[in-house]
Amino acid sequence: MHTFQWVEPKTITEALDCLDINNENIRMISGGTALMQMMKSGVFQPTQLISLRSITGNDDISVRDQHLCIGAMVSLSEIEKSNLVRTQCPSLINVMKRLANVRVRNSARIGGALAHGDPHMDLPPFLSCLDATVQIQSKDSKRIMPLQNLYSGYYETSLAKDELITEILIPIKSNHHSTYLKCTTRSVDDWPALGIAADIRLNKSVIEKIRIVVGAACEIPTTLSKTESFLTGKSVSDSLLNEAENIAKTEIIPLSDELGSSEYKLHLTGIYLKRAIKMIMAKGAEQ
Repeated sequence: MHTFQWVEPKTITEALDCLDINNENIRMISGGTALMQMMKSGVFQPTQLISLRSITGNDDISVRDQHLCIGAMVSLSEIEKSNLVRTQCPSLINVMKRLANVRVRNSARIGGALAHGDPHMDLPPFLSCLDATVQIQSKDSKRIMPLQNLYSGYYETSLAKDELITEILIPIKSNHHSTYLKCTTRSVDDWPALGIAADIRLNKSVIEKIRIVVGAACEIPTTLSKTESFLTGKSVSDSLLNEAENIAKTEIIPLSDELGSSEYKLHLTGIYLKRAIKMIMAKGAEQ
């Protein structure tokens, strides 16, 4: 591992002052679970790391303006154990329980996890499905954008080199049910070959509104918009789900990698789409 300078600013402003839009070798670090692995393997060799650990004010979970607001420095374990998250977005708790392992969840911060841009991660497709947004800050401005728009390619995001994520905002919706399913080839906390998130507003057995986002199979979280349009306003049945499966398979061209071939991931898409919708329908029937 090459030598680098370590900087510990006390405020967001000080941290942003350290960034240089023309220098790709300066990087923010919060939990560092992914970044340290990249450095050890030689994939990334920074000249300066800016630690966010000493900065306060972005490490709480709250409800504000009908949104569940999660500071970028909140650890994944804190989200998993939060009573407020359990009350306002219980499906997020379930996602956290199978995300990586306890050691990673204790160290990783949600802002860094999202900014990393790894297409195999569980949170981007799930939070995109929930219509989450991210607050992004630079020295001169703040902006809010849909979380799904954060991703532009394989390990690529739309964050400028002088920007960082400060908060994640999840809309609090009534009469909605959501789930996230993933297929792993080894242990349950392994990188998924495919992840699929669904969020549905139900009226008895009729789908009034639906969001479906696929992760891991493609370079970025991908919305199945044609499948959503087909299912909206319809009552769920096996034949309907079989048709939805066929439509879904036309909407993505999965990438082949060590976790599975493109054909395998396309096959999984149909299977897990139907499982996710049936799981949500079962939840709705219980209430």
